[in-house]
Amino acid sequence: SFTFATIAPTLKLNLSNTTHSVEGPITINEDTALWLNGSLKTGDSAYTIDLWVDSTHKGTGSSAAINNYTTFATPGTFNVSVNYTASQNYSYGMLSYLVTVLDITPPTYSAALKVTPVTFSTTGQLNFSINWTDNNNLSGGVSIQVNRSGTVTVYQASNSTGPLTWNLTLTDFPAGTHYWRSNASDGGGNTNITGWYSFTI
Repeated sequence: SFTFATIAPTLKLNLSNTTHSVEGPITINEDTALWLNGSLKTGDSAYTIDLWVDSTHKGTGSSAAINNYTTFATPGTFNVSVNYTASQNYSYGMLSYLVTVLDITPPTYSAALKVTPVTFSTTGQLNFSINWTDNNNLSGGVSIQVNRSGTVTVYQASNSTGPLTWNLTLTDFPAGTHYWRSNASDGGGNTNITGWYSFTI
């Protein structure tokens, strides 16, 4: 008997939309959709190719190209591949490219709250809290800026009371009207800042 060596197929993978068309790795913003176009350049006339994004199967082409329109909603890195199933004369083959999805959504805030003592006291504690959320992470940190009678100081807030709530406790406020606001940054370099909130002691 004779054993004939199989050869590797040649595949093509194109990633495209109205502003991009590449056969290689690509960087896009989150919530961007791409056409994933897989096809065979050399192989048996009867063949099967499959299209994948990481471990998610996007379709099968039986002796035909395979196309899928995918929206990349989450920041991160994704592996797009087209796979050739081994056939009579050709071995298994795969072609893959990385899609890097950038985070462009700034953090959002809610439930800004200050707890002010009923009467003036130099040792009375003022508690500031605010909820910050982000679609990726808040690795850039959260700060609270306090304007005490015209002097602005920036403090780092903590989230010891819950995953969304950021807190700060201060003392030594003079009587009068003061202001505060908060700023947050995420891992993608996006920032957001609240307006000024007033409080009176």
